Amino acid sequence: MATLDIAELGLQVVHQNFKLIGGEVSYGQGLNGREQIVGTENRTWVGEISYASTDFATHRKVRAFGDQIRGRVGKIRIPVCNKGTPRPSYPHTVYEARGFSREEIAKGYEFFSDGTEFTDGKGFAFAPLPGPPTASLSAKSGEQSLHLGGEMVGFLSAGSYFSIGGFLYRICAVRDAVVTFNPPLREAVNIGAEVQTDIPEIIVRLQKADGWEAACDHINRGRPMQIDVVEAFDR
Repeated sequence: MATLDIAELGLQVVHQNFKLIGGEVSYGQGLNGREQIVGTENRTWVGEISYASTDFATHRKVRAFGDQIRGRVGKIRIPVCNKGTPRPSYPHTVYEARGFSREEIAKGYEFFSDGTEFTDGKGFAFAPLPGPPTASLSAKSGEQSLHLGGEMVGFLSAGSYFSIGGFLYRICAVRDAVVTFNPPLREAVNIGAEVQTDIPEIIVRLQKADGWEAACDHINRGRPMQIDVVEAFDR
């Protein structure tokens, strides 16, 4: 079944929270009477997304979208907010990261080093906004680090999200263009693969079969619509 893109509905996100759950198994007390914790890599993204109430025409589209999902059968592509990470969809964040002043950003060009402009009141054009980072080396499924290339790598930090093929990852460290992240790679990554950092995406399913209808009942009463989702692994 095709993956449905929730961004097509044009809903306004009020709140979004993704978290990894799972990851450990307790085997109870060992011979020394102390609890034994065995680490396992079984973590899965779960998310809560709230959307603002909307007009009647959009509400009709939301209902029809839910019909296409068919409970937990359908998969949904959801954009993930990468707040705090400079990204081209918010150009001023990139210009700020490049070191331009607020006045330069407001006017749309770079001043001379002494802060002056051309005689015609203009300045140097900004360099084009960067494209997405790309993988500099291939990586196998299960690995937790990637070598990346591109200007955007310099804007990433602990807590930044990125996605590859609809799988979501959160960075825990960046050093010398090598990013370390969680969870481990769901799929192998080839050299040159694009890494989405501007607007990362995750492919999910509803946590409950009636989750969409329950959310629609809320939005129908003029209240925020919340959906609870869980990461989908099949492609």
